[in-house]
Amino acid sequence: NGIVKHIPLGLDLTNLPTERPNRPQTPLRFGFIGGSQSSKGLLDILDSAVNLKKEGLQFQIKVWGNHQTECEKEIKARNLEDCVFLGGTYQSHQLWEVYNEMDVALMATLVSEPFGRVPIEAAAVGAITIAPAIGGITESIRNEIDGLTYNFRNQKDLEKQMRRILTEDRLYEKLQSNLQPVINTKDAVKDVEKFYYEILATKS
Repeated sequence: NGIVKHIPLGLDLTNLPTERPNRPQTPLRFGFIGGSQSSKGLLDILDSAVNLKKEGLQFQIKVWGNHQTECEKEIKARNLEDCVFLGGTYQSHQLWEVYNEMDVALMATLVSEPFGRVPIEAAAVGAITIAPAIGGITESIRNEIDGLTYNFRNQKDLEKQMRRILTEDRLYEKLQSNLQPVINTKDAVKDVEKFYYEILATKS
């Protein structure tokens, strides 16, 4: 019943490259950051890839993060070595290089994340994201406008959205064109500070 004010969250955009690769590339490149951590949902992505591959769809998935040996085992177990590749671990200064190697970022988290950095990190370099509609993720992705969300912990729904990106004419281009600029937190400090002082001033 009162006034609602929204302060968008941002990122430290230091060293963000000004040049971006043409997207989408052929084959389309999915990217996943999270390794084989059980809470990140890699297996749902790999199981989706199995079915998409059976349908004859052309794509690549690159997996970054820890536990690469475990990732390799899961990839081999599903005969996905020809379309799923390991990117290894990376240092913070390599973040933008990683995102520039993907057209679509994939989040498959199995826990409710209060924020989730992937969608806005991807948007900062011009890539869209597919992620579950849970927690703070829905504040970073406008479903069907600048990304796609799917039902939480629903592998088949994730697979459906991946399939759509691969098959629906011009869907990727539409979503990418609607990506919103990502706020540089270093530029927003004064606005955030002002907001908090305004809130404190209203308290009796």
